Amino acid sequence: MHWFTISIIGAITWGIVTVLDKRILSSYEITAIIYFSWIGLISIIYSFVLFFLFPFTSSYTIELLWPLVGGIMWGIGILILFKALKKDDSSNIIPLYYTHPITSILIAQLFLNETFNNLQMIGVPLTMIGTIIIASQKFGNNQLKNFTPLMSALLAGIFVGIAVVFNKIGLEKLEISEAFILRNLGFGIVALLVTQRPQIIFFKKVIKQPQLFKLLIFTNLIMGPTALIIHQFALDSGPLTLVSPVLATTPLFTFVFSSILSMKHINILHESIATDILVRKGAGALIIVIGIILIQI
Repeated sequence: MHWFTISIIGAITWGIVTVLDKRILSSYEITAIIYFSWIGLISIIYSFVLFFLFPFTSSYTIELLWPLVGGIMWGIGILILFKALKKDDSSNIIPLYYTHPITSILIAQLFLNETFNNLQMIGVPLTMIGTIIIASQKFGNNQLKNFTPLMSALLAGIFVGIAVVFNKIGLEKLEISEAFILRNLGFGIVALLVTQRPQIIFFKKVIKQPQLFKLLIFTNLIMGPTALIIHQFALDSGPLTLVSPVLATTPLFTFVFSSILSMKHINILHESIATDILVRKGAGALIIVIGIILIQI
């Protein structure tokens, strides 16, 4: 069951990265699109450095396209997500985005010949339901501003779901380091294509803000790549139909870490946690735990 352990570690690590992302976006004058360009720039730099440190040895030339195209689709998915977040509340957008494992599962069953046992057929949907509940910021009073952002959120999830499958296919023939480099390169290409003058100006300003610069480097040069590498190991270690839903439980760990950092004696994120939110997300967490137990049986 080491695929399950790696997947949980991956979800925890992504949870830390998400909290750090929230800290950057909420505490500094930086838009999501500019931040996307920054992550893409770091991804390209990472790809070139690692390429010289770990030269490719695989003879499967055509398989190199799978993680590369997967990275491009991942980048497009995140770009669409950020665009949607500019037009509607995250409480409407994020839960729909976290349906992306459904896309991965459907494609995996069609093309990778992966199947569920009876308990897993119950556990996977439960995990997804719990994840969507955790990712939701509020229920009931959501004011839908526009139908288009919701479709964009679903589309972003579809792109990311397909990207994960492409990575999985590439990992069947390539080394993990090779798939990692190519995925980062593909993601960076998308960010490079949308980079404009405001992003370039921001890069220059970052150097003059030591605290922001250190946080960006730690988040995007250390924690982000670490989470992605663990993600690649998880995809390589087990069936995608089971690994993907477990990796997607990131919102659970994001909520836990955010809650800890918002406590009065720490109070780094300054996020208030109302009782109804705590009860709802606690229910979501319980559903996730039950689903995960069924998945690993």
